[in-house]
Amino acid sequence: MTLALKRAGFNVSGFDISRAMLAAARKRCEGQEIELVQGEPGEYSRLPFGSGTFRGVVASSVLEYVPNPLAQMAELARVLGDNGVLVITVPNPAHWRRRLEGFLQALMKFPLVCRLGHLFSGRRMAYLGYLGLSINRFSLGKWAAILSDNGMRAEHLGSDSSAMATIIATKLEDRTAPAPSFEGAEHPDPIHWEN
Repeated sequence: MTLALKRAGFNVSGFDISRAMLAAARKRCEGQEIELVQGEPGEYSRLPFGSGTFRGVVASSVLEYVPNPLAQMAELARVLGDNGVLVITVPNPAHWRRRLEGFLQALMKFPLVCRLGHLFSGRRMAYLGYLGLSINRFSLGKWAAILSDNGMRAEHLGSDSSAMATIIATKLEDRTAPAPSFEGAEHPDPIHWEN
């Protein structure tokens, strides 16, 4: 995504705590003027950028893994300028695949099931590992509330047809202005609201 945004004419910075992911990004982005920044494990919520640095922030498949998604969202809001756009992707718990994963995550809490892990192939074991790491499975309505608590308004909240929900939000200029409530009400703006 970083390279695609750069080729589309954007100034791009990338951030990751994984050395392997950054090494792969450096290789793919070789020859491009892209700032790639290494974070420290355990310091997820501290981004090494000034307040209001970016007009747009993309956090793709990030928030499901961080130990404190509330602090991470506050940090994303901090580096985003007024009227900036935040795009995040998160697992969509309304999708059938995510419901199945929730069942499997519950099963993995039983010691007997964990001992049977050796029966799975490498690919299936990797999938079970992913399920163990994917810890934040909030409803889309909860993500919208977290955005609102951080001075952002959800403009688009995914759909039931996709296992990953893309959420697009705008940072409000005046953080004291109340975010609109869509709960149980028709809204004229093109916003798809789901709980």
